[in-house]
Amino acid sequence: MEPLMQVVFKERPVTLRQKAYQLLKQKIISGELAPGSLLTESELAVSIGVSKTPVREALSQLEHDKLVSPIPRKGYLVTTITLKDIQEIFEIRLILERAATILAAERITNRELAKVERYLELNFDPRDQESFYQYIQANKEFHMEIARASHNGRLIEHLAQVFIDAQRLQYMDLTIGESSWAWQRDHERIIEALRKRDQKSAAAAVEEALEESRTRLLSL
Repeated sequence: MEPLMQVVFKERPVTLRQKAYQLLKQKIISGELAPGSLLTESELAVSIGVSKTPVREALSQLEHDKLVSPIPRKGYLVTTITLKDIQEIFEIRLILERAATILAAERITNRELAKVERYLELNFDPRDQESFYQYIQANKEFHMEIARASHNGRLIEHLAQVFIDAQRLQYMDLTIGESSWAWQRDHERIIEALRKRDQKSAAAAVEEALEESRTRLLSL
């Protein structure tokens, strides 16, 4: 059986636009391209090793994701993260993830539960940037698998959009002390509630996990 990390990420970008988009997104989420950094098509094209066209298309998509903002005749700025952003992102995550987990506790199938449980196998090497980033991506998939188990298409769609904003915060959170241990514990609690089809416990587990993460970030 393939390792879970390979299963999650076995589909790779197949176009130059996708390659540019994924690479730039990873650099922004990881902070390698820091908030406030000025990005130009020409410099990015050279660093990535592609022409300007796929870079321009990638930047347009990143603008749609609100990870960059255009500066006329200069390029793009990597968007900043304010305290207000942190508060708003956690407020909307709480609303959507609490709802998704409650519905999942009622509707999840045994097959869907098995897919969620596989994410307990995840680990990463903090010294390996790629491993670190893939863990962040896999963590998103853990939450999205739960959302899919809600069987509410609109809820799934909205939560996927929220995670574009949330991943930079998750990356920051994962660099704080024992956060990886806290994430593992939170995942175990959520999964245990799903196994029991316990909506109240599922909601409580999500609420506690998000509040602890928000508190860690606001203490930076």
